[in-house]
Amino acid sequence: MLGSGSTATIKVTPSDVLANPVTNRGVTFNPPVLGGNANPSVLRIAEKAIKFFDDLFIEIDKAGGD
Repeated sequence: MLGSGSTATIKVTPSDVLANPVTNRGVTFNPPVLGGNANPSVLRIAEKAIKFFDDLFIEIDKAGGD
């Protein structure tokens, strides 16, 4: 949950929804840089996150973990 006075915005363009910096409790967090793009699509960020966790779970399974 965002703290009081915090901000989160999105920018809607005709072709995509772009990630912008988020300020929470006075600290600003920039979106990750993907493929050299410092203002990536939120769908691209989600795609990368899903791949990261999919790969992680594959490695855990290979190692015999639960």
